[in-house]
Amino acid sequence: HVIVLSDDEIDSSAPLMTLIQVPCQTNPDDIVMKVQDMFDYFHAWEADITEKIFQKKPLQEIFDLACTNLTNPIALFDSGSSLLMVSGNIPLRATGSIWDEILTKGYSPKEDDEIFLKKQLEKGVPFHFRSSDIYKNHDRLIAPIRYRKTLIGILGMTDIYTPFTKSERANLFIVQHFMQNAFSVSEEF
Repeated sequence: HVIVLSDDEIDSSAPLMTLIQVPCQTNPDDIVMKVQDMFDYFHAWEADITEKIFQKKPLQEIFDLACTNLTNPIALFDSGSSLLMVSGNIPLRATGSIWDEILTKGYSPKEDDEIFLKKQLEKGVPFHFRSSDIYKNHDRLIAPIRYRKTLIGILGMTDIYTPFTKSERANLFIVQHFMQNAFSVSEEF
């Protein structure tokens, strides 16, 4: 992230960074304090999750805490696409959305492009996906959950409330990391 002091409009479309524009009259000490507050918040959040993982707290509790900073709802599926748990504000009456099908049937629908998905999941990193079926209006972020190089689960989220941002993508990567750690010590599954 880059903080820019400017009253002029700036181009914030840089692909590898987030530009945060702050008006010129802002006190630099206030900016430093706000940035430090953010570091403190995320450090405490990470420490809390790590402690819960080591204490072997229930995976749903860890998942909910790890997903605190996500704007859109997220689900955790097993490697066969059966729903294990959800977190976030899931729209219970989202008729016609992928969430309606997932919550009703208990699993993620079969996708048209299974070969692409399989290749992406093998890479081990979160990726963007948009299917060509009836849910083509949903942008999705998907992240594999691995244990000892074996795919054991899949995180899936949709942009049902807000479009995905660079921060949302980065936070999904963090959730993936926490859940992989949680599964490595959990005896739930």
